[in-house]
Amino acid sequence: MARDQRISMYELRNKNILILSPQDWKGQQISKHHYARALAKRGNKVLFVAAPRAEMGLFCSTYIPHEDLPLLQVADYCVPLPFKLSFHLPKLYRQINLWQVRKIINSHFKQLDICIDFGHYRFYPDLTDFNAPHKIFFPVDDFQNLKPDVRDSNLCFSVSKNIVDKFNSAGVVCHFMHHGLSDTFVKHIQQNKFVSVHTSKATRVGYAGNLMLRFLNRTLFRSVIEEFPEIEFHCFGNYKAENHQQEDIAWQNWLERQSNIRLYGTLNTETLAVIMQQMDVFWLCYQSDGKNYHAENSHKILEYLSTGKVVISTPISIYENTGLLIMVLPESYLSQFSTICNALNKYNSLEKQKARINYALQNTYEKQIKKICKYIN
Repeated sequence: MARDQRISMYELRNKNILILSPQDWKGQQISKHHYARALAKRGNKVLFVAAPRAEMGLFCSTYIPHEDLPLLQVADYCVPLPFKLSFHLPKLYRQINLWQVRKIINSHFKQLDICIDFGHYRFYPDLTDFNAPHKIFFPVDDFQNLKPDVRDSNLCFSVSKNIVDKFNSAGVVCHFMHHGLSDTFVKHIQQNKFVSVHTSKATRVGYAGNLMLRFLNRTLFRSVIEEFPEIEFHCFGNYKAENHQQEDIAWQNWLERQSNIRLYGTLNTETLAVIMQQMDVFWLCYQSDGKNYHAENSHKILEYLSTGKVVISTPISIYENTGLLIMVLPESYLSQFSTICNALNKYNSLEKQKARINYALQNTYEKQIKKICKYIN
């Protein structure tokens, strides 16, 4: 019996899994959302828990976000306290919040097998509140006040080598785990015809991600758009100012006025994957503050690479010396951007496309889950 249980756990199938996420299910789909979907596809019963609704109430329920994944459910609930008390009386609010979440867990699972926390720090100081044999802490973003603490987990992984080094230097074991590529993008790779010759009238340049992100280099972004009016820039992700700050409102207004930008807003993964196949070039332009953003890694890069198309980027440390990205400092960005867009047959050669795609395929979510299984075992 013990041997059968060991094999089952290694496969990570038919388990009850709780995922704690600081991001809501709705919106840009990133690593925690894709892990939830990938684990459900493997036959696991997955419950995705983000923050409660802002309004006060006793409501708690779950819903299935994808009809084709009935084993994946998302918690939808309120707390019977004003949300502002989560700031003013955080301990009390956390206790009531935990009471509501436990009600959902107990109605959903007879017993938890695994709890995976993607950094839901605000409502869960540690993972002792969840009686799961395997508790995994998966911090994604490094920031100045991040302490080397595994939050009472059995395993710790991160896509950030800064976090891994910080934790290990403090004697806290943490393992590097790269971002993953979802099955939706893998499906398009299998259909890829490796079109190496650029034939469209206008060059199409794609950007995926939140355009309101504070680490986006807006000055450089604006310079590129204005320097190349003949290029079509396709932007996938939020572009709406949500905090009513004047700077963000002005940025949104500028984006909406540009005739060579097409703003799609936030797309589901399936639609995003389809449209991204039509791009000739992808780009990033981030700026590091050295405290809360270190320009280490980005989830979107594997999606970019999976198309095979050239990626122009400000420096991203994980990809240094790989040859997979063309990394350029801001002061040289415009000239290099022009060079690449005028020689796409060279930069999107079959050889280069295959190298990018092969790298992306080495990091599918299925493969990352299998790595996690080995650590659990």
